[in-house]
Amino acid sequence: MIALGTGSDYWSGKMSSPRFSTYKDAFGKEAFDRDALDVDAFIVACVDFLSRKTGYPARRFDLDAALEDDYFIDGCMQIEMLIEISKEFDLTPLVGLIKELPLGGSCSLRKILDFVRLNLEAEEDYQNLDLRKRPNSGLCADFPIPVVELTGSPYEIGFQHGRNQAAQTKLVTRKVAQVLGPRILDIPELDEAISDPTLYFGEDEIEEMQGLADAMGISFPAAIGHNLGLYPEYIPGCAQFAISPELNGSSGMLHCVNEDSPITMIIGSSMRRVLQLRRPKGGYRNLLYSIAGQVGGLNGINECGLTVTTTILLDRPRRPETAKGRIHPVIVKNILEKADCIEAALAIFHNMDRNGAWSLCFSEANTGRICYLEYDGSDVYVRSNLKRLVSTNHAVLFPPFGKQVPHSEYRLERLNQLLNWEAEEEVSLKQAQASLRDRFDLQRGRIPKHPTKNTVRRNDNQGSLVFAPQAGQLYITPGLMEPSREDHYYQLDLNKLLALSPAAPSLEEAVA
Repeated sequence: MIALGTGSDYWSGKMSSPRFSTYKDAFGKEAFDRDALDVDAFIVACVDFLSRKTGYPARRFDLDAALEDDYFIDGCMQIEMLIEISKEFDLTPLVGLIKELPLGGSCSLRKILDFVRLNLEAEEDYQNLDLRKRPNSGLCADFPIPVVELTGSPYEIGFQHGRNQAAQTKLVTRKVAQVLGPRILDIPELDEAISDPTLYFGEDEIEEMQGLADAMGISFPAAIGHNLGLYPEYIPGCAQFAISPELNGSSGMLHCVNEDSPITMIIGSSMRRVLQLRRPKGGYRNLLYSIAGQVGGLNGINECGLTVTTTILLDRPRRPETAKGRIHPVIVKNILEKADCIEAALAIFHNMDRNGAWSLCFSEANTGRICYLEYDGSDVYVRSNLKRLVSTNHAVLFPPFGKQVPHSEYRLERLNQLLNWEAEEEVSLKQAQASLRDRFDLQRGRIPKHPTKNTVRRNDNQGSLVFAPQAGQLYITPGLMEPSREDHYYQLDLNKLLALSPAAPSLEEAVA
């Protein structure tokens, strides 16, 4: 490596003149017509940096010359150059990919430029997977939640997700790591999952997480830890209700859920939500409400009109015999991808081993049927052909076991009041929406200044989702993605979303 001004006269005499009169001559006009990178300015910035560092005149740099072999500019200085010019050019999307660039040795400015240009162009394609960027998606321009289209094999879906949501996912993981502190080094479940991921995930999920990790430039164990949610603050709340068209008359079928998560109280707006529009190879198209970087989710709907919602059962304590098995978001993902009706959903569910205690509510748009189940590991209770269902975070089918959950009981009682459940009256769309946002605390007998765990709209609410499956509509609040409008319901046209033609870039296109 030659320091600035050291031996510059000697080395300038040894170097040949540049082959091109201008930087543009080196590449041709088409390279400068692209939007992803200002090629001319990029090369100028690189050459200026190297000229300052080495003392070589800028005119002496040949775009095809090996930086280390011909100029003694080793890999360390090449990395330093990329760090410096990243202050002028946004190279953030390349952070996880930079290890693929063969710096040092025969690496030239042309190779660096080609790598940056091609990957930034591919990154632009991946960012365009957010349907908010597509005029024909039917999404309103100000919709605050990313709706990311994911298509293909599990690995491809994970890779697309990772490239589109890398910054958002890393924001979540960094904040969670701060919360865990030293505890992150002593989590037995994580060690077990790294040793044998099949304890908690299926082969498809493992492949998808590998794609996610590769796209983001993170380790596979980091992707596993993010998806396991092994911190107690993550354990969600939730409330759900569904009413059949037979009982609901002109209002039609409604299937509604609140998704809550205590981790929100700690990491706040760093919790990034995303709607995954998934088009799995050989599976059904589906829309899944999830966290950035999550392989699966708790609530969603597929193209067959099968809606799935979830609550955790907090009165069923975790025990060694229920600690292993597919995690719940994976179960929901598999059902939405593979089931076209309630019977198929139940069959898929029974064929998977399960972790923890949860409830699931299924509804069919074409028949208006509702099914509710609760599971605690291998123990399962099912109630089919319901006309209506309401539940929160304690079991209504299992016999009493473990501690009572007062906040869940208060929310269930309040929902029964709001929906006038005992009278079996119709529930309008507005009534359903307002019920999920209700802030009355039955324990206190008033509306407190801030929501609590007792209020239907909890203090850790992520969002409210009202599915009108037969009308092909979803109404959703933005949660912390737009705090100033947290009670506003955005309307999404499910018929249009689930029928959109895919536009995902293939891996071959990304590396071409």
